[in-house]
Amino acid sequence: VLHLLPANGDTAYLLLSAVREAVTNAVRHGAADRVMVRLTEEGDMLAAEITDNGIKHPGSIVEGGGLQNLRRRVERAGGAMEILCGGGVGLRLWLRLAGKAAQDEELDIAHG
Repeated sequence: VLHLLPANGDTAYLLLSAVREAVTNAVRHGAADRVMVRLTEEGDMLAAEITDNGIKHPGSIVEGGGLQNLRRRVERAGGAMEILCGGGVGLRLWLRLAGKAAQDEELDIAHG
């Protein structure tokens, strides 16, 4: 995973924090046993899509402390964060951050 991280240490830490928060929420609140992380470059931005196979949410979710804090940090860094529910997945967290990854990659995290 480390070879996928952007060279900028602050951006890399923020990305790892987002993945940790998404995995924690997927397991704790969504009963997910699989989380998919996809990193892609979009110009000078790094896009991260984190999807789980947990409990399907019929509508929007309420952002608790962890997601609220993550959103503030992403926006403070000049990025954007979106949480999508439905579409055949439990939850999809989408981020755009300034920075570049080494290459487009997917990371599949299985639990249990």
